[in-house]
Amino acid sequence: MRYQFSCLVAMLMGLGAGGAQAGEAQQQLETCLIQAASPQDRDALLRWTYLSLSTHPLMQDLSTVTRGQRDTVLRDSAAVFERLMIDRCGELAAATIFREGDDAFGKAFETLAGRAMEQAIQHPAIDQLSAELVARMNIDRLAILLLKQKVQSLPPVAP
Repeated sequence: MRYQFSCLVAMLMGLGAGGAQAGEAQQQLETCLIQAASPQDRDALLRWTYLSLSTHPLMQDLSTVTRGQRDTVLRDSAAVFERLMIDRCGELAAATIFREGDDAFGKAFETLAGRAMEQAIQHPAIDQLSAELVARMNIDRLAILLLKQKVQSLPPVAP
């Protein structure tokens, strides 16, 4: 079940999408960020991501965030971003921006956010919600599609 949900999240969030290969500076920054971020840092980034999404008009009816909660999440997240961008990975962050641009810098943080998401979706509560989602899907349709594709990919049978 966890694997199904992980694939779904990766597909929906673009985490599994192929794209331009990361440059050397971006790869080094990604490694630094992943190694430097504590579990508490990843939690703060995940909370910031949730807060960000909750401000979208499509999501506003699903969540209520108080001003105090918002301020706390923003304060904690700003401290994490600052610590990671300046104190822990500052030279690599600057090198990535100057050598490969703002997009590469942003993608390095997306990788870190992806890691935080991967860890978060391993929680049993998310497994339960995933099971509820899958229970509401018509899995037979997917099975039929997969079988058709498999049959079409088989070599013809000799007479």
